[in-house]
Amino acid sequence: MKRQKERELPPVVEAVKFELRSQFQRDVIKSIRRNHITALIGNAGSGKTLLACYAALQLHSSGDIKKIAVVRLAREAHFEKIGALPGSVEDKLGFISAPIYDNLELMLPRTKIDNMVANKTIEILPVSYLRGRSLHDTLLIVEEVQNLPREAVLTILTRIAAGSKIVLTGDPDQQDFEHVNSCNWVAQLLHGVSGCTLYNMPAVENYRHPVIPAILANAKRHLTPTLAPTLLTTSNSPTPTLRTPDYPDVS
Repeated sequence: MKRQKERELPPVVEAVKFELRSQFQRDVIKSIRRNHITALIGNAGSGKTLLACYAALQLHSSGDIKKIAVVRLAREAHFEKIGALPGSVEDKLGFISAPIYDNLELMLPRTKIDNMVANKTIEILPVSYLRGRSLHDTLLIVEEVQNLPREAVLTILTRIAAGSKIVLTGDPDQQDFEHVNSCNWVAQLLHGVSGCTLYNMPAVENYRHPVIPAILANAKRHLTPTLAPTLLTTSNSPTPTLRTPDYPDVS
């Protein structure tokens, strides 16, 4: 029996002015559509969140999902302490939702995004709010997975129900908390599982600003051993290169 020809990708909501820039990006989007869980591991500016948001809008516009849920750790980065925040739960989550809005605004008018948030089509969730939930017909975008404890990663991965997908994004070099870097843990959990895949985002592809790869390379050379990110490797991971070990592709 011949394999059914894959559907053409539908236009994003309201035909926004945005185009994928490489065959690799197109392959990632197709993979997200095909698989249950996709992990995107790569440098700052490599397009991880951008592709996750693009895929979410594609799937929503085609009717494959009904909701987009975004999970980020509700915790300050590095040594910054901002204290208790006023307002509702939504107000308190404003600082963790900004990166998602930055990417969505490249594809949709802000008014459309606000409407989708207001009617709960887009939902921003802290990790602690996921316990006990079953997410149906939802694309769950999990941001900054390198900063999540292993137990939190396992909780998140077991939230999806019928019709749902997960996209995890992470950068091992942006480790904010000592002794926490779950990128390898994600690779280990997904390895050999049907419908799950992991992509190493190409270091040469940077979609934020052309100076970023050079800055990252300099940082790698000049960071002292006490400040350098701890790179966790698995038994089947290659020796770390200039940036970070390539996590084993799982498919």
